[in-house]
Amino acid sequence: MRFVRDHGVSSEGAVDRAMTGVPSDKWIPDVLPSDSTVDVAVRTLRNRLDAVLHYLVLAAEKEDSDTEHVHQLRVWSRRAMAALDLYQDSMPRRRRKWIRKQLKRIRRAASDARDCDVLIQRLKGRRSSLGRKRWLESLAAERGEAQQAIIAICNSLGRDDRFAQRIDALLDRVSAGGEEQSGQALACFADWARERLPVAVGQFFSAVPPDPTDEAALHQFRIRGKELRYAMELLAGAFPEQFRTTLYPTIEALQDRLGEINDLATAKTRLQKKIARADGAADVAAWRRLLTHERAQLDQARRRFWEWCTPTMLHELRQDFATVLGDSHAFSSSEESGPAIERGAQPTPANCRPAGPQ
Repeated sequence: MRFVRDHGVSSEGAVDRAMTGVPSDKWIPDVLPSDSTVDVAVRTLRNRLDAVLHYLVLAAEKEDSDTEHVHQLRVWSRRAMAALDLYQDSMPRRRRKWIRKQLKRIRRAASDARDCDVLIQRLKGRRSSLGRKRWLESLAAERGEAQQAIIAICNSLGRDDRFAQRIDALLDRVSAGGEEQSGQALACFADWARERLPVAVGQFFSAVPPDPTDEAALHQFRIRGKELRYAMELLAGAFPEQFRTTLYPTIEALQDRLGEINDLATAKTRLQKKIARADGAADVAAWRRLLTHERAQLDQARRRFWEWCTPTMLHELRQDFATVLGDSHAFSSSEESGPAIERGAQPTPANCRPAGPQ
Protein backbone atom coordinates (compact mmCIF):
# COMPACT_ATOMS: atom_id res chain seq x y z
CA MET A 1 0.00 0.00 0.00
CA ARG A 2 1.28 3.46 -0.80
CA PHE A 3 1.44 5.98 2.00
CA VAL A 4 -0.52 8.37 -0.20
CA ARG A 5 -1.98 6.96 -3.37
CA ASP A 6 -0.55 8.29 -6.63
CA HIS A 7 2.04 10.41 -4.88
CA GLY A 8 4.86 8.00 -4.43
CA VAL A 9 6.26 6.34 -1.40
CA SER A 10 5.32 2.86 -0.21
CA SER A 11 5.23 2.38 3.54
CA GLU A 12 2.86 -0.32 4.72
CA GLY A 13 3.92 -0.22 8.35
CA ALA A 14 3.24 3.47 8.79
CA VAL A 15 -0.14 3.21 7.09
CA ASP A 16 -1.18 0.17 9.11
CA ARG A 17 -0.21 1.84 12.36
CA ALA A 18 -1.77 5.18 11.46
CA MET A 19 -5.04 3.66 10.26
CA THR A 20 -5.56 1.29 13.20
CA GLY A 21 -8.61 2.55 15.07
CA VAL A 22 -9.54 6.06 16.10
CA PRO A 23 -7.17 8.01 18.37
CA SER A 24 -7.94 8.08 22.06
CA ASP A 25 -10.00 10.80 23.63
CA LYS A 26 -8.24 14.03 24.63
CA TRP A 27 -7.97 12.72 28.20
CA ILE A 28 -5.11 10.35 28.94
CA PRO A 29 -6.78 7.10 30.08
CA ASP A 30 -6.14 5.24 33.33
CA VAL A 31 -3.87 7.83 34.92
CA LEU A 32 -3.78 7.82 38.71
CA PRO A 33 -2.43 10.64 40.90
CA SER A 34 0.04 8.17 42.42
CA ASP A 35 1.57 7.15 39.07
CA SER A 36 5.14 8.16 38.34
CA THR A 37 5.51 11.16 36.05
CA VAL A 38 7.77 9.23 33.67
CA ASP A 39 5.17 6.52 33.21
CA VAL A 40 2.45 9.10 32.50
CA ALA A 41 4.80 10.89 30.11
CA VAL A 42 5.33 7.78 27.99
CA ARG A 43 1.61 7.04 27.75
CA THR A 44 0.78 10.67 27.02
CA LEU A 45 3.36 11.07 24.27
CA ARG A 46 2.23 7.81 22.66
CA ASN A 47 -1.38 8.98 22.75
CA ARG A 48 -0.62 12.35 21.16
CA LEU A 49 1.94 11.30 18.56
CA ASP A 50 0.01 8.27 17.33
CA ALA A 51 -3.01 10.54 16.85
CA VAL A 52 -0.93 12.84 14.66
CA LEU A 53 0.15 9.84 12.56
CA HIS A 54 -3.47 8.75 12.24
CA TYR A 55 -4.81 12.09 11.03
CA LEU A 56 -1.82 12.89 8.84
CA VAL A 57 -2.60 9.90 6.64
CA LEU A 58 -6.34 10.66 6.62
CA ALA A 59 -5.79 14.33 5.78
CA ALA A 60 -3.47 13.42 2.91
CA GLU A 61 -5.60 10.63 1.44
CA LYS A 62 -9.19 11.65 2.13
CA GLU A 63 -9.27 15.42 1.64
CA ASP A 64 -12.15 15.23 -0.83
CA SER A 65 -14.41 13.16 1.43
CA ASP A 66 -14.00 14.87 4.82
CA THR A 67 -12.33 18.19 5.66
CA GLU A 68 -12.64 17.31 9.36
CA HIS A 69 -9.48 15.20 9.03
CA VAL A 70 -7.44 18.36 8.44
CA HIS A 71 -9.10 20.03 11.40
CA GLN A 72 -8.22 17.09 13.65
CA LEU A 73 -4.68 17.02 12.30
CA ARG A 74 -4.16 20.62 13.36
CA VAL A 75 -5.70 20.02 16.80
CA TRP A 76 -3.69 16.86 17.52
CA SER A 77 -0.42 18.36 16.27
CA ARG A 78 -0.94 21.18 18.76
CA ARG A 79 -1.73 18.70 21.52
CA ALA A 80 1.39 16.73 20.67
CA MET A 81 3.57 19.84 20.79
CA ALA A 82 2.09 20.76 24.16
CA ALA A 83 2.96 17.28 25.47
CA LEU A 84 6.52 17.50 24.14
CA ASP A 85 7.00 20.84 25.87
CA LEU A 86 5.42 19.70 29.11
CA TYR A 87 7.65 16.62 29.41
CA GLN A 88 10.76 18.07 27.79
CA ASP A 89 12.93 17.39 30.84
CA SER A 90 12.28 13.65 30.44
CA MET A 91 13.65 13.31 26.91
CA PRO A 92 16.86 13.84 24.94
CA ARG A 93 17.00 17.35 23.55
CA ARG A 94 18.07 16.34 20.03
CA ARG A 95 15.33 13.74 19.56
CA ARG A 96 12.71 16.07 20.98
CA LYS A 97 13.88 18.90 18.72
CA TRP A 98 13.56 16.76 15.57
CA ILE A 99 10.03 15.59 16.36
CA ARG A 100 8.92 19.07 17.39
CA LYS A 101 10.21 20.42 14.07
CA GLN A 102 8.10 17.88 12.17
CA LEU A 103 5.06 18.72 14.27
CA LYS A 104 5.48 22.39 13.42
CA ARG A 105 5.61 21.53 9.72
CA ILE A 106 2.46 19.46 10.06
CA ARG A 107 0.64 22.09 12.09
CA ARG A 108 1.46 24.88 9.65
CA ALA A 109 0.33 22.87 6.63
CA ALA A 110 -2.85 21.80 8.41
CA SER A 111 -3.52 25.38 9.54
CA ASP A 112 -3.19 26.72 6.00
CA ALA A 113 -5.64 24.10 4.75
CA ARG A 114 -8.05 24.52 7.66
CA ASP A 115 -8.19 28.31 7.32
CA CYS A 116 -9.22 27.84 3.69
CA ASP A 117 -11.83 25.23 4.59
CA VAL A 118 -13.43 27.51 7.20
CA LEU A 119 -13.61 30.45 4.83
CA ILE A 120 -14.94 28.36 1.96
CA GLN A 121 -17.68 26.95 4.16
CA ARG A 122 -18.70 30.41 5.35
CA LEU A 123 -18.71 31.89 1.86
CA LYS A 124 -20.84 29.07 0.44
CA GLY A 125 -23.61 30.10 2.80
CA ARG A 126 -23.49 33.73 1.73
CA ARG A 127 -25.46 35.52 -0.98
CA SER A 128 -23.90 35.25 -4.43
CA SER A 129 -21.82 38.17 -5.68
CA LEU A 130 -18.85 38.77 -7.94
CA GLY A 131 -16.57 39.31 -4.96
CA ARG A 132 -17.77 36.09 -3.31
CA LYS A 133 -17.20 34.14 -6.54
CA ARG A 134 -13.68 35.48 -6.98
CA TRP A 135 -12.77 34.84 -3.36
CA LEU A 136 -14.01 31.25 -3.57
CA GLU A 137 -11.90 30.70 -6.68
CA SER A 138 -8.86 32.14 -4.95
CA LEU A 139 -9.44 30.03 -1.83
CA ALA A 140 -9.85 26.87 -3.90
CA ALA A 141 -6.42 27.47 -5.45
CA GLU A 142 -4.85 28.15 -2.04
CA ARG A 143 -6.50 25.04 -0.62
CA GLY A 144 -5.02 22.95 -3.41
CA GLU A 145 -1.53 24.24 -2.62
CA ALA A 146 -2.03 23.51 1.08
CA GLN A 147 -3.15 19.98 0.28
CA GLN A 148 -0.01 19.33 -1.73
CA ALA A 149 2.05 20.45 1.27
CA ILE A 150 0.22 17.96 3.51
CA ILE A 151 0.79 15.15 1.00
CA ALA A 152 4.48 16.01 0.69
CA ILE A 153 4.95 15.94 4.48
CA CYS A 154 3.02 12.68 4.75
CA ASN A 155 5.18 11.02 2.12
CA SER A 156 8.41 12.37 3.57
CA LEU A 157 7.64 11.20 7.11
CA GLY A 158 6.21 7.91 5.90
CA ARG A 159 9.32 6.90 3.98
CA ASP A 160 10.70 3.77 5.67
CA ASP A 161 8.37 4.45 8.63
CA ARG A 162 10.70 7.30 9.54
CA PHE A 163 8.32 9.27 11.75
CA ALA A 164 6.90 6.20 13.50
CA GLN A 165 10.38 4.87 14.21
CA ARG A 166 11.57 8.20 15.59
CA ILE A 167 8.56 8.28 17.88
CA ASP A 168 9.36 4.78 19.15
CA ALA A 169 13.00 5.71 19.71
CA LEU A 170 12.03 8.82 21.66
CA LEU A 171 9.65 6.91 23.92
CA ASP A 172 12.25 4.21 24.51
CA ARG A 173 14.62 6.87 25.78
CA VAL A 174 11.96 8.38 28.04
CA SER A 175 11.19 4.93 29.47
CA ALA A 176 14.89 4.19 29.92
CA GLY A 177 15.26 7.39 31.89
CA GLY A 178 12.51 6.23 34.23
CA GLU A 179 14.11 2.81 34.67
CA GLU A 180 17.42 4.45 35.62
CA GLN A 181 15.57 6.19 38.46
CA SER A 182 13.67 3.05 39.53
CA GLY A 183 15.68 2.68 42.70
CA GLN A 184 15.15 6.30 43.66
CA ALA A 185 12.09 8.31 44.66
CA LEU A 186 10.41 9.17 41.35
CA ALA A 187 8.38 12.30 40.74
CA CYS A 188 4.80 11.59 41.75
CA PHE A 189 2.44 12.72 39.00
CA ALA A 190 -0.03 14.44 41.33
CA ASP A 191 2.64 16.57 43.00
CA TRP A 192 4.42 17.26 39.71
CA ALA A 193 1.15 18.33 38.04
CA ARG A 194 0.26 20.61 40.94
CA GLU A 195 3.60 22.33 40.47
CA ARG A 196 2.92 22.89 36.78
CA LEU A 197 -0.71 23.87 36.42
CA PRO A 198 -0.74 27.04 38.59
CA VAL A 199 1.77 28.62 36.21
CA ALA A 200 -0.50 28.13 33.19
CA VAL A 201 -3.51 29.31 35.18
CA GLY A 202 -1.66 32.41 36.35
CA GLN A 203 -0.52 33.29 32.84
CA PHE A 204 -4.06 32.89 31.58
CA PHE A 205 -5.55 35.31 34.09
CA SER A 206 -2.64 37.74 33.69
CA ALA A 207 -3.43 37.89 29.96
CA VAL A 208 -7.05 39.07 30.40
CA PRO A 209 -7.16 42.26 28.27
CA PRO A 210 -7.78 45.39 30.37
CA ASP A 211 -9.14 47.04 27.21
CA PRO A 212 -11.80 44.97 25.39
CA THR A 213 -10.98 46.76 22.11
CA ASP A 214 -7.28 45.79 22.18
CA GLU A 215 -6.99 43.24 19.34
CA ALA A 216 -3.40 42.24 20.11
CA ALA A 217 -4.19 41.67 23.79
CA LEU A 218 -7.25 39.58 22.91
CA HIS A 219 -5.12 37.46 20.59
CA GLN A 220 -2.59 36.89 23.39
CA PHE A 221 -5.43 35.98 25.74
CA ARG A 222 -6.57 33.38 23.20
CA ILE A 223 -3.05 31.91 23.05
CA ARG A 224 -2.83 31.67 26.85
CA GLY A 225 -6.28 30.10 26.96
CA LYS A 226 -5.24 27.51 24.40
CA GLU A 227 -2.09 26.70 26.40
CA LEU A 228 -4.16 26.30 29.55
CA ARG A 229 -6.69 24.08 27.78
CA TYR A 230 -4.01 21.70 26.48
CA ALA A 231 -2.25 21.69 29.86
CA MET A 232 -5.52 20.77 31.57
CA GLU A 233 -6.03 17.87 29.16
CA LEU A 234 -2.55 16.58 29.93
CA LEU A 235 -2.72 16.99 33.71
CA ALA A 236 -6.34 16.06 34.43
CA GLY A 237 -5.43 12.69 35.94
CA ALA A 238 -3.88 14.45 38.92
CA PHE A 239 -7.07 16.31 39.87
CA PRO A 240 -10.62 15.52 41.08
CA GLU A 241 -13.54 15.02 38.69
CA GLN A 242 -14.64 18.66 39.05
CA PHE A 243 -11.56 19.57 37.04
CA ARG A 244 -12.98 17.89 33.92
CA THR A 245 -16.68 18.47 34.47
CA THR A 246 -16.72 22.11 35.63
CA LEU A 247 -13.44 23.91 34.95
CA TYR A 248 -12.50 22.42 31.59
CA PRO A 249 -15.88 23.06 29.86
CA THR A 250 -15.60 26.75 30.73
CA ILE A 251 -12.11 27.03 29.25
CA GLU A 252 -13.29 25.04 26.21
CA ALA A 253 -16.28 27.37 25.69
CA LEU A 254 -14.01 30.39 26.00
CA GLN A 255 -11.66 28.94 23.37
CA ASP A 256 -14.53 28.19 21.00
CA ARG A 257 -15.73 31.79 21.19
CA LEU A 258 -12.24 33.17 20.73
CA GLY A 259 -11.75 30.74 17.84
CA GLU A 260 -14.71 32.29 16.05
CA ILE A 261 -13.14 35.72 16.54
CA ASN A 262 -9.82 34.44 15.22
CA ASP A 263 -11.46 33.00 12.09
CA LEU A 264 -13.04 36.38 11.35
CA ALA A 265 -9.80 38.22 12.06
CA THR A 266 -8.01 35.86 9.65
CA ALA A 267 -10.58 36.62 6.96
CA LYS A 268 -10.12 40.34 7.53
CA THR A 269 -6.35 40.07 7.18
CA ARG A 270 -6.67 38.04 3.98
CA LEU A 271 -8.99 40.64 2.45
CA GLN A 272 -6.67 43.49 3.39
CA LYS A 273 -3.91 41.70 1.48
CA LYS A 274 -6.23 41.24 -1.48
CA ILE A 275 -6.93 44.96 -1.53
CA ALA A 276 -3.23 45.81 -1.37
CA ARG A 277 -2.56 43.59 -4.41
CA ALA A 278 -5.70 44.43 -6.39
CA ASP A 279 -5.50 45.77 -9.95
CA GLY A 280 -7.98 48.50 -10.77
CA ALA A 281 -10.71 50.35 -8.93
CA ALA A 282 -13.37 47.71 -9.60
CA ASP A 283 -11.32 44.99 -7.93
CA VAL A 284 -10.55 47.19 -4.95
CA ALA A 285 -14.23 48.04 -4.55
CA ALA A 286 -15.27 44.36 -4.68
CA TRP A 287 -12.73 43.37 -2.04
CA ARG A 288 -13.65 46.36 0.14
CA ARG A 289 -17.32 45.36 0.17
CA LEU A 290 -16.33 41.94 1.45
CA LEU A 291 -13.99 43.50 4.00
CA THR A 292 -16.79 45.73 5.33
CA HIS A 293 -18.96 42.65 5.90
CA GLU A 294 -16.16 40.74 7.68
CA ARG A 295 -15.37 43.70 9.93
CA ALA A 296 -19.02 43.96 10.96
CA GLN A 297 -19.10 40.24 11.75
CA LEU A 298 -15.87 40.53 13.73
CA ASP A 299 -17.18 43.45 15.78
CA GLN A 300 -20.34 41.50 16.60
CA ALA A 301 -18.35 38.42 17.64
CA ARG A 302 -16.15 40.49 19.95
CA ARG A 303 -19.19 42.15 21.50
CA ARG A 304 -20.86 38.78 22.12
CA PHE A 305 -17.66 37.47 23.69
CA TRP A 306 -17.38 40.27 26.24
CA GLU A 307 -21.07 40.04 27.06
CA TRP A 308 -20.35 36.41 28.01
CA CYS A 309 -16.84 36.78 29.45
CA THR A 310 -17.67 39.26 32.22
CA PRO A 311 -15.48 40.26 35.18
CA THR A 312 -17.84 38.30 37.42
CA MET A 313 -17.45 35.15 35.31
CA LEU A 314 -13.67 35.47 35.33
CA HIS A 315 -13.61 36.05 39.10
CA GLU A 316 -15.71 32.93 39.71
CA LEU A 317 -13.51 30.94 37.36
CA ARG A 318 -10.40 32.04 39.26
CA GLN A 319 -12.01 30.99 42.53
CA ASP A 320 -12.94 27.60 41.09
CA PHE A 321 -9.32 27.02 40.06
CA ALA A 322 -8.15 28.06 43.51
CA THR A 323 -10.54 25.56 45.10
CA VAL A 324 -9.32 22.68 42.94
CA LEU A 325 -5.67 23.59 43.45
CA GLY A 326 -6.21 24.14 47.17
CA ASP A 327 -4.46 27.50 47.28
CA SER A 328 -5.99 30.88 46.44
CA HIS A 329 -2.48 32.31 46.08
CA ALA A 330 -1.20 29.52 43.84
CA PHE A 331 -1.24 31.41 40.56
CA SER A 332 2.05 32.90 39.44
CA SER A 333 2.36 35.46 36.69
CA SER A 334 4.45 34.77 33.58
CA GLU A 335 6.98 37.33 34.71
CA GLU A 336 7.55 35.37 37.92
CA SER A 337 7.54 31.84 36.54
CA GLY A 338 8.44 31.75 32.85
CA PRO A 339 6.57 29.96 30.05
CA ALA A 340 3.53 27.94 31.14
CA ILE A 341 4.77 24.57 29.92
CA GLU A 342 8.49 25.09 29.89
CA ARG A 343 9.44 25.18 33.58
CA GLY A 344 12.27 23.07 34.79
CA ALA A 345 12.77 21.07 37.97
CA GLN A 346 10.51 18.18 38.86
CA PRO A 347 9.65 17.51 42.52
CA THR A 348 10.69 14.14 43.89
CA PRO A 349 8.30 13.15 46.68
CA ALA A 350 8.08 9.61 48.00
CA ASN A 351 5.14 7.18 47.84
CA CYS A 352 4.90 7.11 44.05
CA ARG A 353 4.32 4.07 41.94
CA PRO A 354 7.41 3.13 39.90
CA ALA A 355 7.61 3.78 36.18
CA GLY A 356 6.79 1.03 33.73
CA PRO A 357 3.75 -1.13 33.02
CA GLN A 358 1.15 -1.21 35.76
